[in-house]
Amino acid sequence: MVNYLKSTSTCSIVVSCHNKNSEDTMVAEEYILKVDKKSKTMKLKRLIPTNVWIGPFDMKSGTSKKLTVHLVTYPGGKAVSGRKVKITIYGVTYTKKTNSKGLIYIYPPKHLPPATYCKVHMSFDGDSTYASCSQTNDIEIYKKAGSSKSKISANSKTFSLNKTKKYTVKLTSNKKAIKKATVKLTVNGKQYSAKTNSKGQATFVLSKLTKKGNFKATALYMGDNKHYMTYKNVKITVK
Repeated sequence: MVNYLKSTSTCSIVVSCHNKNSEDTMVAEEYILKVDKKSKTMKLKRLIPTNVWIGPFDMKSGTSKKLTVHLVTYPGGKAVSGRKVKITIYGVTYTKKTNSKGLIYIYPPKHLPPATYCKVHMSFDGDSTYASCSQTNDIEIYKKAGSSKSKISANSKTFSLNKTKKYTVKLTSNKKAIKKATVKLTVNGKQYSAKTNSKGQATFVLSKLTKKGNFKATALYMGDNKHYMTYKNVKITVK
């Protein structure tokens, strides 16, 4: 499987394959094939396998506990520094570079809703030296006293290209409107922000949506001292 192709005077192709290790277990390996167009030569190089994970594995909602992401070679566990890793926690995505020890420190959203486990997905795309890797870890979230669940009600919607595109979502807790709360909406990589009215409604004017197509959208409420955070994914279509 080709992961990426860069077309220059030297063409590099990364290929993924599966081999059996000494324990007869199938493992993914990546190789880079460099083709020099001038000399018409090819070189095949095995990329260094990597692994990524996060810790600690528990926290209490409402706290600012620091989480640590590790990017290392595998096997061996040597630090992989200066590389970007994408981390997604409950709809919020961070993209940061590892330090000299192969570490990234992040502070996740304070008001994560309590659950048995909250999934954290991490991915490293790889480069001409290191192979790509990804991992999903579970973090246990403990309940914060005095807080209640919140909910975003939002539907997929279709707009006409040349008309004003107003999109409304509703924020509630126990079926009651959450007033004067900030809700963020991300559509096609562009972010909008609006405050809820007395009915818990937040309305966005999608002025940056200027092309036809189907777009993924995420409405996000970060929570406060009384309400847990929440988000909702929908589809926005422009015809």
